[in-house]
Amino acid sequence: MNKLKTENMSNPTYTDLLEEEMDEIFKFLKDKNQKYGSSIMEPLGIFHKGTTIETINARIDDKLARIKNQSTDEDAELDLLGYLLWKRVLIKQNK
Repeated sequence: MNKLKTENMSNPTYTDLLEEEMDEIFKFLKDKNQKYGSSIMEPLGIFHKGTTIETINARIDDKLARIKNQSTDEDAELDLLGYLLWKRVLIKQNK
């Protein structure tokens, strides 16, 4: 990837910018997974006994509430994208 850096730096297209954003999201998710382990796909289940999908859905709800209330200085939108992507991965993995 990273075509933006080599092909069209002076006037990037929307797809160039999208590709750059996707690279950043992938790096964010990969780094977070290395930092916290695979807790998103294999939750401990100490307090919450629901399925992994239910756990992800609860985290999505939390992020949407934070976005709605603007009660966070973290990048809630990036976290929301991450949870939605992990949910899609889990669904594909379970097919």
